[in-house]
Amino acid sequence: MLFFMKFGNCEYMNEFRRGSLFFRRLEIFRSHDEDLAKRNDIYEGITSIFSPNNCEITIDGHKIEKEDLIAPITFNISKDFPDYSLSLYAITDNIIKNFLKGNSSHIIDPRMNSFGTHCVVITDNQEFQKRIAETLAKLKLSNKTGLVEYQDVENFSGEWGSFKKPNKYSYQSEYRIMIDGQGKIEDFFKLEIGDISDISKIGTFEEIVSTFKVQQVETR
Repeated sequence: MLFFMKFGNCEYMNEFRRGSLFFRRLEIFRSHDEDLAKRNDIYEGITSIFSPNNCEITIDGHKIEKEDLIAPITFNISKDFPDYSLSLYAITDNIIKNFLKGNSSHIIDPRMNSFGTHCVVITDNQEFQKRIAETLAKLKLSNKTGLVEYQDVENFSGEWGSFKKPNKYSYQSEYRIMIDGQGKIEDFFKLEIGDISDISKIGTFEEIVSTFKVQQVETR
């Protein structure tokens, strides 16, 4: 992975640069009603999924035919606390390689423009993650981080969790920072890590895209 970006409206992106990181409870996005940015996902945070296309499903000895199901069966084991998520756009090695090979026409997917008018580019990922880790340690909050894996949900059976989403969301190239809410029930949680303007840049979506250059460098 190379670096992170965050998309949103100008007000929120300036707040982000001031170090106020806005985490949302995953369950908020588990909805059939899609917002403009298409962030809502009925499978968000589901514990496991079983597709009739690649497993046999029986209830009290009665086999359920796949023709009788309109969607995969999902399970969600309740927790004592909600997970809060901060999502970032990750420009990965694969994105760069596909662009340089001509398999993709862009580095930043144009659909990310629907998330808001502005974009923050993190210029020092290591320092950014260090500041988050230090703040979480002071608050004694545990966290999990990683890239989201995109799956063919119609043919997937098994454990799902907080780091999987259906293939249709793959353009979001999402990297998640998940934190343990420790009993909090609010829909939102703000993590204050201090000003990060020294390790970030801000601009409109068009400005960032127009100035973003990637080229192959020959080695000897």
